[in-house]
Amino acid sequence: LIAFKGTGILNILHDQCRTPGASDKTFAMAMYNKCAPHKRFEADARQTAEQLFGVHHYAGLVEYDVDGFVEKTRDELPKSGSDLLHSSNNELVKAIADVLEAAAAPAKKKPGARAGGTGQRPTVGIQFSTQLQSLRSKIDATSPHYIRCIKPNNALVPNVFDAALIADQLRCAGVIEAVRVSRLGYPQRFAHTQFISRYQILGRKMKKKANSKKFNPAKALVHSIAQNMPVDQGDDIGIQVGKTKVFLRRSAYDLLEKMRRERIASASVSIQRIGRGFLCKRRYKKASGGIIIIQCFVRKVLATKLVGEMRRQYNSIILQRAWRKYSARNRYLSTKCIARWCQTHYRGSIGRRQYNEFNREVKARYLQACWRGYYALKSFKTHLNAILTIQCARRCLVARRELSQLKADAKDFANVAKERDILRKEAAALKAELHKLKEESVAAPVQVIDAVADGKKDAEIKSLQSALEQLSKEKESTETELKEVKETLTILKSERDMAAGAIDDIKQVNESLQTKLDSREEELKSREEELNTREEKLRCANDCLEQMQKDLDELKKSKV
Repeated sequence: LIAFKGTGILNILHDQCRTPGASDKTFAMAMYNKCAPHKRFEADARQTAEQLFGVHHYAGLVEYDVDGFVEKTRDELPKSGSDLLHSSNNELVKAIADVLEAAAAPAKKKPGARAGGTGQRPTVGIQFSTQLQSLRSKIDATSPHYIRCIKPNNALVPNVFDAALIADQLRCAGVIEAVRVSRLGYPQRFAHTQFISRYQILGRKMKKKANSKKFNPAKALVHSIAQNMPVDQGDDIGIQVGKTKVFLRRSAYDLLEKMRRERIASASVSIQRIGRGFLCKRRYKKASGGIIIIQCFVRKVLATKLVGEMRRQYNSIILQRAWRKYSARNRYLSTKCIARWCQTHYRGSIGRRQYNEFNREVKARYLQACWRGYYALKSFKTHLNAILTIQCARRCLVARRELSQLKADAKDFANVAKERDILRKEAAALKAELHKLKEESVAAPVQVIDAVADGKKDAEIKSLQSALEQLSKEKESTETELKEVKETLTILKSERDMAAGAIDDIKQVNESLQTKLDSREEELKSREEELNTREEKLRCANDCLEQMQKDLDELKKSKV
């Protein structure tokens, strides 16, 4: 489609460049007419109208625009440009102009070319085809190795691989297509000598016949390997033998490598087994000889040791007999001495024990007396503190009650007013009675004179006067009482204010007394606990004394 002679895109473009009056449109029409049947060429109605065409590469469809193809392919140097360079006074610029004219000059006609043909300068497409052919010839003549640079990611950061981007680059570079084509064919190729040297261990040994000139060791090795390969692959085992090389498919190559590794592993195991057996046998022979020598030496040493032991045992029996006699006598004498010493000390200990028992009883009685006195004094002080606390609380209660009564009396001013009104009424009644008596005395002077004559009436008048004086005195007394009541009211008010302050003081005193009472109760509880513990200790001491008394009685009985 691209480089085929006559119908290739590059050849059509070259013909259009040589044709006078050719343009991009004529190139597009010629290409549509000649390349339309090709399966990798695409040009639909839209592309034809816009002078476009598409090529199905192995990486995908690529669309091209023919605008400027003919002009760029001709690559001619403008006449004005060369004239401008020639008109320069600089010799270097003139030399450059000569070089450019020589490069742009038409190629010489080959011998035997058609007469009347004009020499044409090669176009860019022809130059590209020529360079590509030379590159292909160099590649075929050498064994090149290609290095593909792959961009792992668009962010240009390390250790980040974009699988889609990498696959797209490999597809566009043709690597995936080359791998696919290689896997479909015979990617692994070995020369006969290389194949035999590498896979000879997989076949059976075959001797070359004397009269067989056409014997091929590579074919014989392949036939022998094919007999050892699995049967599930059918007739085609994936190995073909050529004149100079052996061709292997990928599956066959993998299978041969696996078989080769297994054969090498089994052979290495066999070699190791034989080598280890040889080493073990050699070590065993050396060890058995050394063991025999050691056994002889050990038996000699054991025999010498046994004789010496027997001699030592006989001598030790003699020494033991003398030593046992000496030790038995010493033990008897020491036992006798120790028995006497123990008896004296035991008898002394019994006497000291009896004395200690009596002394302990006396001291225990003294301690009990002190403790009982201390406990009685402590309980007396406790009861005294409790009585004082209760008396304080009772006196506070009585004071609070008196204070509340005083407050109530101070507040009950209505009763005092009522008493004052009653006294006023009584004084008014006495005044009215006195006025009545005066009127009676003025209205009846004769009766008064008669009454004066009469001793009884004088007595009545005196009694009335005395009563009047008494009423006046009572009036004065009531007035004085009213004044006293007013004074008492003012005093009560002042006392009420003082009582309010005293109540706060009493509350504080009460709180302090309550805290003291709580602390005394806690002290009483702690003292009771201490008394309980001391009673338990005394009880234990009494038990010990009783036990000691029993032991003393038993000693006395045993002594008797």
